[in-house]
Formats: sequence, structure tokens, C-alpha cells
Amino acid sequence: MVFLTRLTDEARIAIDNIADTLRLSATPTIRLGVTGLSRSGKTVFLSALVHNLIHGGRLPLFDAYAGGRLTGARLQPQPDDAVPRFDYEAHIRDLVESRIWPQSTRRIRQLRITIEYESASGWKRRFGRGRLNLDIADENGRAVARQTVSLTPLRRVVKDYFLICDSYREAERGPQRAQIEAIDMGRRGLHDQGAEILREQLEGKVEIDFATSRRLFTLLCSLRIQG
Repeated sequence: MVFLTRLTDEARIAIDNIADTLRLSATPTIRLGVTGLSRSGKTVFLSALVHNLIHGGRLPLFDAYAGGRLTGARLQPQPDDAVPRFDYEAHIRDLVESRIWPQSTRRIRQLRITIEYESASGWKRRFGRGRLNLDIADENGRAVARQTVSLTPLRRVVKDYFLICDSYREAERGPQRAQIEAIDMGRRGLHDQGAEILREQLEGKVEIDFATSRRLFTLLCSLRIQG
């Protein structure tokens, strides 16, 4: 009887391991590569990101975490044995215990995290928790391309954009809904115009779609506010 019980337990463990392997093999994967100049803080950023995911730190802009749908995250074996592992544990010890800046990585390194979450869709939630593999790569020392873009053609559009944004905020205080909609339509038109100018400025230098160009225009406007 003891032998049969032990055999049953071992069979159950084997089946669970096979099931976990099948689930992991079917798990979608996102690859996040962080590149930049040496000593720009990539190692610290990645270490902090991994630490907050695993230990439930403050991630207010991560919708799944802010909504309480992130149920867990854990480290996984390397997805590619040919790529050295990102030494997350050593970097955290340097930051938390030794209070020193971690050593820069000298070549590309990788780390895999599996994130478990509850789907935002009630229908999908019936099928259990979702899983996502996040492969993080620290591409330290990689060359960073630099492109110079003249902002002179954007000056008038940016100025008009801020003026119409001010008008929008003023209209929000009033009762006229139609006026707000007309101003917002004009604002979106200026946003599109700025995005098109940026695409023209970057033509032949960088391939950029219209949606990304609009985000870049937003970033430039944000930098103007901060400046």
C-alpha cells in the first residue's frame, strides 16, 4: 500500500510537471530590450523593474497591477543558454545592502520573468489566470544612433497647439458642449499637422508611422512645458 501511494504521488508530480511545461510552452512572450549609453542607468532600471514585479512594488502606471489583476511574477530559466544571464540578485544586493551603484554589464544579458494575471475580460477570466513571459535584455554598450531634426518648421504649430489647448481648458469651465467639441477637433487637427511635419523632417533618416509621429509630437510639447 505504501509503495502504491508513493508511486501515485510520483505520477501526480510528473503529470504536474508536464502540465507546467505545456503551459509555459504555450505562453506568449514579449521581448523588452533596453539600450543606451554606458552609465545611463539601464542596469538599475531593469533591476528595479524585476524587483517590483516579483515583490509587488509600486507600479501605478501598470494597469494590471493598479487594478489588482497581477497575481504573481517569478523568474524562469534562461530562454537562450547562449546569452549570459542578467545578474538581478547581485545588482539588488549592491543597491539595497551595499548602497552602491551596480557594475555596468559589458555585453548583452537576458532574464525571463513569467507574469501571472487575471484577464480584464470577465469571459476570459473563466478559463483561469493568464500567463505572459517577459524576456528582458540589457544591451549595454550598443551604439545609439543620433538624428538631428530642425524644430523651426514646428514652432508655429506648437504655438497654435498650446493656444488651442488653453482655449479648451477655458471652454471646459463654461456650459457650451458644442464649443468644446469644435475646439477639440481643431486641437486634433493641429496635432496631426505637427505629426506630419515631423514625418517629413525624419524622411530618409528614420522610418516612423503616423501614430508614432503623433506620440513624438506630444513628447516634444511636453518637453517644451518642462523647459
